[in-house]
Amino acid sequence: EVYVDLEQPPREEISCRFCGRGFMRDSLLKQHVSESHKGQKAFKCLKCNKEFEDRHRLILHVRIHTGERPFSCDFCGKTFIQNSSRIIHMSVHTGEKPYLCQKCGNRFATRKNLNTQVTLEGNTEEEIKCLECEKEFRKKADLRLHMRVHMDRKPFLCHFCGQIFSRDCDLIRHMDEIHMGERAFKCSSCDKEFARRNHLAIHLRIHTGERPHTCPFCKKSFAQRSNLNVHLRTHTGEKPYFCKTCEKLIAFCWSLRRHMRLSGPTKRKY
Repeated sequence: EVYVDLEQPPREEISCRFCGRGFMRDSLLKQHVSESHKGQKAFKCLKCNKEFEDRHRLILHVRIHTGERPFSCDFCGKTFIQNSSRIIHMSVHTGEKPYLCQKCGNRFATRKNLNTQVTLEGNTEEEIKCLECEKEFRKKADLRLHMRVHMDRKPFLCHFCGQIFSRDCDLIRHMDEIHMGERAFKCSSCDKEFARRNHLAIHLRIHTGERPHTCPFCKKSFAQRSNLNVHLRTHTGEKPYFCKTCEKLIAFCWSLRRHMRLSGPTKRKY
């Protein structure tokens, strides 16, 4: 383990690098330095003189100099300096998303992506309650659906037969069963038709110029959340595309297509 030679003090001889006093354990050395050499750090890299409070952080740092990457992916063999980096990478293959957003219920592969989502949604807890019956909800969409119980409201009209529905999913089912899949939602500005209400809502922004999705980092705005999510990769460094040929991670689909012309087949993260 050649990298041990770059650690000060060495593991087999734990002594204070300021006064030379010896110790049985790193924890005792750390306590001594914090009490007797205030403001100093117990461990030092002999290659670049960077200092650390913990030997673990020193060991990780030294691997930058030695090139040691002891942790390898079980699927593709890619190697990493830290096991935590290997675990994050493994989600490319497994699809595992262990980080849950308590506000929206979505799951994410990395803590960084979760933190980005929390930033997008805001950190303040908002009480979502029906003013009629005081029933509480996790999402505003659930509250809007519930309010129709009190209002007896049926806002979704079939423009083929005039029948109305309280939920857009009921209108869609009606269109599939009665009108053989005709598109239920029509743009009042250009008469273009859509099978889903949310598709119409996104289309309408072409006419209104609305761009409701704003980047929390640079304040650039977008008409669609999907475009914002792609843009966020320029800030978070997320790379959801994976080249099976050379094991390179790639941030954008167009970059992946360009890379394919040079490296061959690719595999997308799912």
